[in-house]
Amino acid sequence: MKNLYRPMLGLSQNVILGLPTSAELLCGAIATLMAGYCLERIGWKPAFLWGLGFFLLGSLLSGLAGNAATFIVARGTVGIGYGFCLVSMLGFANSLPNPGSNNEAVSFFNAGTYAGINCGCASGAMLAERIGYSNIFYVAAAIAILSGIFAFLCLKNRRIQGAGKKAGLNQSGRNVLGFFLNIKVATFFIFVVLPLATCTMFLDFFLPLYSRTVGVSTADLGRVFLLNGVAIVYLGPVVSKYAGKYLGVHKSVILTAVLFAVALLVFAGGGNFLAAFVSAFLLGVAVGFGDAAQNSYLLNLKATAVFGEGKAIGFFNVINKVGQSIGPLIFGTAISVGATRGVGFIGVVLIGLLVLFIFFSQSRRGIRNGAVNGKG
Repeated sequence: MKNLYRPMLGLSQNVILGLPTSAELLCGAIATLMAGYCLERIGWKPAFLWGLGFFLLGSLLSGLAGNAATFIVARGTVGIGYGFCLVSMLGFANSLPNPGSNNEAVSFFNAGTYAGINCGCASGAMLAERIGYSNIFYVAAAIAILSGIFAFLCLKNRRIQGAGKKAGLNQSGRNVLGFFLNIKVATFFIFVVLPLATCTMFLDFFLPLYSRTVGVSTADLGRVFLLNGVAIVYLGPVVSKYAGKYLGVHKSVILTAVLFAVALLVFAGGGNFLAAFVSAFLLGVAVGFGDAAQNSYLLNLKATAVFGEGKAIGFFNVINKVGQSIGPLIFGTAISVGATRGVGFIGVVLIGLLVLFIFFSQSRRGIRNGAVNGKG
């Protein structure tokens, strides 16, 4: 984008350089909602193939872009494709005939996602030095074609549960407002999903800035990210399997939030880069099985059964993106008041929110069988 930069609409250079990323994130968030509705009507596979189509088109446009405006439109198109692909793949993991396997399937989905992100960053960086930035987008387009061929030939289409009448809830649960006003849905989103998504920016935003202030090398910072990725990819599915079996999704969600809080408090207590290593490991374990636990908890709510699982998954992803968006603001403020003190305060607030979640969610009313204890 820096090579394509030209003055535009009187905006500053820094703002213009950030427009492609903003367009991709905004279009991706909108697409996740659209994809959630599609999952209930046409199933995950057509939605996934549509997403690949947008991703393919956006990647080709990115490689061909000769000016900033074209590149911004191209990245927005990629964002649409990414949103459809993300939600449809999550819908596929939740559409297995055996409901007890969904939690483990989502955990493997998350592991594959993070493994792909890490491999993509490394391989993309190495290829860019050899074939140039624009050609990388053609490689991405080729990968999208291969993924589409595999999905079309080897995987079956399934729809996930749409809206319907369930005991204990009235028809108002079918609309968006009724869904969000449900006490269990609202407290889950406000006290768990939003704060945990915000805290994921500890690794992606806070730690790189902190490492500069204490003189940590880029190589050592990379080792922290590697440790986090290994924990997500290799430990996440294993912990998810046993947590789902012995704790159930409700307690697994609580354990996830506890691990997040402990990770932040470990860093605040240690105040050095060794503590950051431990925090990164704990966050990796928490994310590795926690995303699956949150997904299962949401789908086990009666309000979700009435509203529709596809739409609920879409809004779940939007709330996650909102949390990640405000994360840099929260941790930026933490740095301004003192790194360890600020992160420690965030950890304490996280514990307080968890207590509120436990208080509002301890009743089994409004939760389908299996969501609180045992298999879910």
